[in-house]
Amino acid sequence: WSLLLLFCQSSIMNELILGGHNGSRSYLESLQELYKDADGAGMAVSYLQLSGWNLISDILKDTKQPVRMVITDQMAITQPEAIRRALSTKVDVRNFSGTVTYHPKVFLSYKGHRPTGAIVGSANISYSALKASIEVGLLTREERTLTSLHDWFTDLCENRSEVISTSSEAFLRLELAWQNA
Repeated sequence: WSLLLLFCQSSIMNELILGGHNGSRSYLESLQELYKDADGAGMAVSYLQLSGWNLISDILKDTKQPVRMVITDQMAITQPEAIRRALSTKVDVRNFSGTVTYHPKVFLSYKGHRPTGAIVGSANISYSALKASIEVGLLTREERTLTSLHDWFTDLCENRSEVISTSSEAFLRLELAWQNA
């Protein structure tokens, strides 16, 4: 019985995201669920595209705390206009500053400073990933997992990324890479 109880508890705290396969939610619907009633948000994704920002900006508009996002300029896929739009809504956008390949797809929700949910999976912030592609992820509310992801994300923000503003060197590098791609 204890094994059955453990399974039931963990299935309540975890939900597979299969991009609409067999009736499961899309990534966008899962993000809507994750950020419903959230005070704050954190996102670590490889790239941000305007098509994806246009989908999630409404979901994030009611957060009371700053939204933090860590992206990368690797491979010149992040669109400068998407960053401009995110910055105009007071999102704290950061660029990964390490020398290794940056490839996470992690979305965190917060109540106060406490993480309340996370999605870990394959989707970046683009229309294709959030609505049309074959993507997979796991929405979790398991406390130990959330604490670990929060600690990892905090370290990423504070020690392994640089703040982007439209006049920052990081933004200018990203914009130049985008123009030359």
